Amino acid sequence: MRVLLPDYTGNGALEAVGNIWETGQAAVFVPDPERGYGVCVSGPAELFDGEVLQTEPFVKLPGAQRIVAIRPLYYQVQFWNDDLGPEFVSVPAQQMTC
Repeated sequence: MRVLLPDYTGNGALEAVGNIWETGQAAVFVPDPERGYGVCVSGPAELFDGEVLQTEPFVKLPGAQRIVAIRPLYYQVQFWNDDLGPEFVSVPAQQMTC
């Protein structure tokens, strides 16, 4: 399984692409402020651009300039409470069920 993150013109979402090229690793954090938690997914990453974006599964993300593909090895759920501060629950990818 891979998590695909498209980069579209002007969104500035992938400003750290140089770090991905250098380290081969990436992480994405998705917060849900309404519920008071967020999920971080991290692992080895690849960058795709050019003609490869016209192939499956990338063709399902039309208009992307490039795509970061993360193979999740690690998940972390962060819960926060204004009074207590953040709590972290970490789970290796092998133990996750989706």
